[in-house]
Amino acid sequence: MARLIPRMLFLLIFLPLLGGEPIIVGERIRLRAENLQEDRDILISVPAAYGRTQQALPVLYVTDGDQHFLQLRGTLDFLARNGLAPEVILVGISNTHRTRDLTPTKGFAIGPGGRKTEIPRSGGGDAFLDFVEHALIPRVEATYRTLPFRILAGHSLGGTLALHAVATRPHLFQACIAISPALHWDEGYPVRKLEERLRMKEPLRCTLFATMGNEELRGFYPSPARFPQLRKLLKRGGPEGFQGLSQDYPDEDHGTVVFDSEYRGLRAIFEAWRLPVDRDAPRPEAGAFRSHYAKLSARLGFTVAPQEPWVNQAGYQLLEAGDAAEAIQVFRYNLELYPASINARDSLGEGLERAGKLKEALACYEDACALGAASLDPLLPAYTAHAERVRKALARP
Repeated sequence: MARLIPRMLFLLIFLPLLGGEPIIVGERIRLRAENLQEDRDILISVPAAYGRTQQALPVLYVTDGDQHFLQLRGTLDFLARNGLAPEVILVGISNTHRTRDLTPTKGFAIGPGGRKTEIPRSGGGDAFLDFVEHALIPRVEATYRTLPFRILAGHSLGGTLALHAVATRPHLFQACIAISPALHWDEGYPVRKLEERLRMKEPLRCTLFATMGNEELRGFYPSPARFPQLRKLLKRGGPEGFQGLSQDYPDEDHGTVVFDSEYRGLRAIFEAWRLPVDRDAPRPEAGAFRSHYAKLSARLGFTVAPQEPWVNQAGYQLLEAGDAAEAIQVFRYNLELYPASINARDSLGEGLERAGKLKEALACYEDACALGAASLDPLLPAYTAHAERVRKALARP
């Protein structure tokens, strides 16, 4: 049983020297890890819009939380703002004993004369994952609105643990970003164990994105170089639902490889979040939206819908191109997705009006006016003007 210790604010501190206010990016909680017999500091951040909607979100868990938290919050917000990924809840796990928690097996160092000596307290990765699975994740999912889509990101030994999690706990994370993992650990255990899992026939719904800087090229990790072996394994594929991707960064070292790895990893996980623009068909039709997001939902395992403004824009592009019939279908699709949207009703009214279906258009405009008046919508004068215009057109002999 996890015990929650009182919360403390976790702030991005811009000291208010000029009378300003600090910018709050999240909070720090302390959670009891009974199986580890210790308290753990957890950093949690929700997107700025979290409190303004009822939307459930994916969750990204990152090891070495103190080091990666602020950087990842900025990356996640950037991707969502540009329509390349959903809004995401971020959970950073701070360290108490890093080598113990992030190593899946016992490790050995080579001493004088080639003698192997055990690395103290290594091999506690499964106990750490037990804490994550049975204490941390239940607490997060009981407290926040979450989707059944969890991502694990880890760097160095954290990347090693991410590979281990994919291989041994396929139910736990639906995506993993393994950044410069210590592939030499325990004589190549991470690649060996992952290969065993990928040979199995049981489905594995997981996107794995693995990266490596120039560590192996410069001898940061001992020979032989193992990342080419991992890349070959991922390229070969695996059971149903598995997607293995990799990227090497010869111009980045063990530390600097983190930033682009996280960005590119998230881009890969949420690939095609926004409907790609086809040069031959730059104005998406309703059928294209439905087909694209049905496939994306099936791949990710939860329902994905395009953002309302994207669909609305496509409808107006079709209107401008003179295809009012298809524009109406797109506007109807948008209203189907967002039935409470006043703007979606008004846009459908414009499409119907353009097609000469004035009675249907007026009904949409009047609905928009009624909802706009009830909610004190600032665009109510525009909705009212649209309705009045159609009333006058209908009154003409």
